[in-house]
Amino acid sequence: MKVNCARFAIVVLSVALFALCSAPVANADSLTLYANTNWTADATFTATGGNWSLTVTFDNKTAATTTLNSFSLQIFNAGAGEDFNVTSASLLGTAATVNSPNNGYVASSSWEYFSDDKLNNGSTANCNSHSNGGWLCVDSFYDPTAFPTPGTTLHAATIGPNQIAAFTFTGTYTGTTPLSTLDLMASGLVNVGLNTQDKWAVSSPMSTTTQVPEPSSLLLLGTGLCGLSTLARRLRKQ
Repeated sequence: MKVNCARFAIVVLSVALFALCSAPVANADSLTLYANTNWTADATFTATGGNWSLTVTFDNKTAATTTLNSFSLQIFNAGAGEDFNVTSASLLGTAATVNSPNNGYVASSSWEYFSDDKLNNGSTANCNSHSNGGWLCVDSFYDPTAFPTPGTTLHAATIGPNQIAAFTFTGTYTGTTPLSTLDLMASGLVNVGLNTQDKWAVSSPMSTTTQVPEPSSLLLLGTGLCGLSTLARRLRKQ
């Protein structure tokens, strides 16, 4: 009877581990923002069961200061019935005021965000469409007298050598599916000489996509493997 119970437990654990290994994982994407430099953007995006989370980091590993005007990411497929909301956000390390499920801001830094919105790199670098499904847009044009319409004054973030600018978001989605490779639009300035600045702008799929198991999944996987090993030893002894 004990042997049968142990065998049954092994089968149950094996099925659970198979399901765990097949569960959704996070997408980690990266893109070089200016040719021949270590000025990069990195994004980690997870979406499953109607909930999503996103961390975007602009990493300046150059010897000079760079700036970031704004950025937008397509994270969901657009289409009829598509809807995604933001429930919490942190812009440049400061928790944002969530004004509605579709927008929010950080008054101290003049940064704001909008869901279903994107940039136009060839025009003013602000989130001014409010009609692009599946896109998350973040800019530095917050004006309390104009919000939720972007203002007219740019408050670009300055990122010094070996510093980062980080943005995090969580939210919900319905009627759509997450993208496996994110599409990034962004712009700013980069130093290319002692006293020379040049505009950088990107509009491109993020070039590297890897599958990253979540830490909690890895912990459960390790615990399950240990359990299988212990049961197998007991079964052999019996």
